[in-house]
Amino acid sequence: MDRTERIIEIIQQYGGISFKDLSRHFDVTEMTIRRDIEKMKERGIVKTVSGAIMLSDSDIYKTYSLDKESATNYEQKEAIGAVASSLIGTNEVIFVDIGSTTVNILHHLRPEDNNTVIIATENALRELLHSNYKNYIVTGGKLDPQSGVFVDRYGINTLKRYTINIAFISAAGIDGRLGVTCINEFEVPIKQNAMQISAIKCLVADSSKFGVVRMHNFGSLEDFDIVITDKGLSKEWAEILEQKGIRLIIA
Repeated sequence: MDRTERIIEIIQQYGGISFKDLSRHFDVTEMTIRRDIEKMKERGIVKTVSGAIMLSDSDIYKTYSLDKESATNYEQKEAIGAVASSLIGTNEVIFVDIGSTTVNILHHLRPEDNNTVIIATENALRELLHSNYKNYIVTGGKLDPQSGVFVDRYGINTLKRYTINIAFISAAGIDGRLGVTCINEFEVPIKQNAMQISAIKCLVADSSKFGVVRMHNFGSLEDFDIVITDKGLSKEWAEILEQKGIRLIIA
């Protein structure tokens, strides 16, 4: 197998990789890797985005469909939601982020715990109405019909009025070097503002999101205190989280 084929395998494994990391992998100079990548770009095999090398057919620019995501890895997401809910105490303010994984946390809320839930999505609102849960705050704003997210400054200003005990934040991509990413740009300020005002930041994502890079970065793994995922997480990823001092919970 030549180096070009091996580079393709590595990019497929990690979703995106830097010139420096590739040069270390092959024990060659960055200039050598850059020459290889330029030839691969000319052939339409790869592209570079914000310093990361990715396959040209990468779905970094994937659009978000809530219905499609909700039907993907459903059992894992439900298990993650149940475990995440066990971290919630009583008389707390919690933030439940955008996404088909985080909404499963709402299934397990108990009215008697007297927790206040802050949400920013239509699917979360529907879930709370269906369960007859009363103590919640909707950030509000214009609704994006594709993602079901309330997306303007009104919602950010609502968030800033509160102090959150624990924020459950979703991600569409998680990479050790390129950070934690999402699909839609308008998600970034919602996530970042919720994280800034939260005592505990919990990243909630099924194992398929690890090693994936999406277009919009909203933080790094080091920003999080806890990661909750499913049993499909690789040993390598578990070791990365341990090295970073992040508590890992497997659902």
